[in-house]
Amino acid sequence: MRSSTSLTRHQYAGEDDLTALLDFASRSLAARFPLGATWHPGDIAWELRGQYGAKQAIRFWEVGGDVQAVAWFVGSNEVWVEALPAAETLIADAVAWAERSLRRRQATDQTMNLSVRAFHRDGSRIEHLQRLGFAQAGLEGVQFEFDLAATLPDVLLPDGFWLIDSGGVDVEQRAASHRDAWSALDHIGIAGAKSAFSADVYENLRASPPYRASLDLAVVAPDGSLAANCICWADDSSGIGIFEPMGTHPTYRGQRLSRALLAEGMRRLQGLGHRRARIATAPFNTSAIAAYSSVFQLFDRSSWWSKSL
Repeated sequence: MRSSTSLTRHQYAGEDDLTALLDFASRSLAARFPLGATWHPGDIAWELRGQYGAKQAIRFWEVGGDVQAVAWFVGSNEVWVEALPAAETLIADAVAWAERSLRRRQATDQTMNLSVRAFHRDGSRIEHLQRLGFAQAGLEGVQFEFDLAATLPDVLLPDGFWLIDSGGVDVEQRAASHRDAWSALDHIGIAGAKSAFSADVYENLRASPPYRASLDLAVVAPDGSLAANCICWADDSSGIGIFEPMGTHPTYRGQRLSRALLAEGMRRLQGLGHRRARIATAPFNTSAIAAYSSVFQLFDRSSWWSKSL
């Protein structure tokens, strides 16, 4: 008979694993504070976008039925890993699993690089990766934070614009608003971007456990169209909220609409008793970095650490 304290491993096999994954994200977020954690429950909901019943390239490490570490391939050779502080030694096992998985896919005469993300402030994780043969390969992201005990910025909008949440918004209109923002990314060097975000995807996202319609925000333009939007995700256990995604219609960029969305989202998080608000973006997204820097403090950066196999 298996001991209740024995270590077990399994792949994400379907919707039954969603609760455990969300719970792990919440627990790791709280346990690693004030450092960042790889996932917030909102990140899980956003990444899966309703595909909860499908098999995923996600591996669990459990002790006594409680998830202690998770590894997730977010690209063909890129993996995110996380462990509770008391289970940091499982990172080596998670990386070994990722290496085996990648080797099974590569040709015998082919050299591939495995890349693992790590936060710059997490010196222990970086030392662990270095001992495993990884070297820093390049920036992956920039993270910002706001202490919700501080005075919040005002919610300022241009004349004729107003802010709503998405409780009663038409799902087709809300999905189109996201597509409009994320299909026009030439300003950050991504030509020909085409978002496939649909009303069905949006409805599946709204059905996810972490979603709250009161934190799904939009700015309405004078003509009644949606000029900008974001989803704010709360986590009562850790008291940390995040924003993902954030987008503005190209017609309305440069009018500080994202700043107003952030300010309103933080006001609502503060009303829920949360202690921190966080947001992240790619290191090349200079417009987002400028917008977030006007509200948040720089919190951390993340890099890829790579190893040749």
